[in-house]
Amino acid sequence: MSIGLNLHKLRKIKQITLKQLAESSGVSAALLSQIERGKANPSVNTLKRLADSLGISVGYFFDEADDDTFVTRQSARNVLKVGSGITYYLLSRKTAPNLEVLYNVFEVGATTGNEPYSHVGEECGIVLEGTLQVQLADRVFILEEGDSISYSSSIPHKLTNIGTTQAKAIWINTPPTF
Repeated sequence: MSIGLNLHKLRKIKQITLKQLAESSGVSAALLSQIERGKANPSVNTLKRLADSLGISVGYFFDEADDDTFVTRQSARNVLKVGSGITYYLLSRKTAPNLEVLYNVFEVGATTGNEPYSHVGEECGIVLEGTLQVQLADRVFILEEGDSISYSSSIPHKLTNIGTTQAKAIWINTPPTF
């Protein structure tokens, strides 16, 4: 199931109109309609705003896989592609409910949003390939292959691939944001 189908399904279950969701989330009704029809992929920031407005975690938008095992096979990873050029692969399972591990692929120029965002928790990331710029409040850090960073998620943050090739990273969040 796609992000749009999941969003449409939940909106109908909660009996919320596009207009009502647009007003509560700050996301335009036109963009919501495009997302639901699979014509647009939302940014991470947009997904977070929608999830907050709907009272769910961003993980709802991931296709659910069988979680009866401790192992995530590469071929069975939950995948979330967002419109900003980032693909998230969920590596962790519900058997570790307070931990979220993501394998992230950032296309050239991809960013987690126009503005830094914050949430409850802590994060740690390591760049496997490429170059990521990490903005933490008013500080900027350039991470290259092998570099890692950890911080409180309450600090407004934003990640951007400023390199000339894809950037790949492992990101760990606690508690889970997806």
